[in-house]
Amino acid sequence: MHVSRRFENISGSRVAFLETSGPGPSDRNPAVPAPGRETAPVLLVHGLFTSCFLWRGLVERHGQARRFLAPDLEGFGDTHCPAQLELGFERQTEFLGSFLLARNGLDPVSVVAHAHGAIPALMLAMQKPGLVRDLVLVAPVFSTGFPGPLARPFLWAARSRIAWEMFLHAGLARAHVERLLRQALLDRGAGGNDVVEEFWRPFANSSTARTRLRRVFEACDGRLVNTYARHLDHVRQPVRVVAGRLDRLVECQAASRLAATIPGAELRELDAAGHFLPLEDPDLLFSMLF
Repeated sequence: MHVSRRFENISGSRVAFLETSGPGPSDRNPAVPAPGRETAPVLLVHGLFTSCFLWRGLVERHGQARRFLAPDLEGFGDTHCPAQLELGFERQTEFLGSFLLARNGLDPVSVVAHAHGAIPALMLAMQKPGLVRDLVLVAPVFSTGFPGPLARPFLWAARSRIAWEMFLHAGLARAHVERLLRQALLDRGAGGNDVVEEFWRPFANSSTARTRLRRVFEACDGRLVNTYARHLDHVRQPVRVVAGRLDRLVECQAASRLAATIPGAELRELDAAGHFLPLEDPDLLFSMLF
C-alpha cells in the first residue's frame, strides 16, 4: 500500500506524519486479535539524522496488518514548529505525548524507536507510562553511546550561530552525514540515496529550517541523557532491544549495556543486520514487534 505524508496542527506545530488505519473488518484473520485489544497501534520514532521516511518500507508493507503512526519530530522533515521553542529531548518527549493524544487519545501504543529516537521514547515511557504499552529499540543510542559519531560535530557547531552557518554552507555537514550514512548501509539498494536526500531536503533552501535544526542540537543535553540513564530501572513496560552485529554507527555492546539496565529487557543481536534495519529488512523488524 502507498502511504504519503499527512499534516495536522498539534500544540502549535504543523506536524507531518505517516499513518495507516490498520486492518479493517474484512482484512482481519479471525486468529489475529482485533486492534484496540491485544494488538496496539505502533508509534514509530526516528532518530536525529532521518525523518518519518525511515519507516516507509515498514508502513507500506505492513500497514494493513497494524496501525502505524510515524511523525517527523520537531525540527526535522516537514514538521514546522514555533520559532521560540527549545527542541531538546524533553521537548521531543512532550511532542510525542501531544501527538499521541491528538491521533490516538489515551489508548496505549507500542513504540518502535531508532538510534537517537530511543532517548525520547524511553523518556516518554517513564514520564507517561499510561501511553506506552511496550517498546522496541533498534540500534539505540543512549547514555554511554551518546552523542555518537554522527551527532558530535553538529553539537559542536550548534554552540555558535556563525560556526553553524559555516558548517552547513561549506558543505561539511552534508558531506559528514552522507559519508557516515552510506557507510552504515549494508544494502546500497535499500534507499541509501533517498534517505540522505530526504534528510537534507527541508534544509537545502530554508534558513528557518536550518535554524530549527540548530535549536535541536543546541538543546541536546548529554547531562539530561545521563540523568535519565540512572532511572531506567523505572521502566516497567516490556522492552526489546535490537542490535545488528554489523552496525557501523552504534556498537552492539552499547545496546547490550542498555538492555542490561532495563528490568526484564530482551536483547536481540542479529548477525547479518546493520544500523538501518527499518530500511534494509522491514519484514524482519515487523516480526519483532510485540
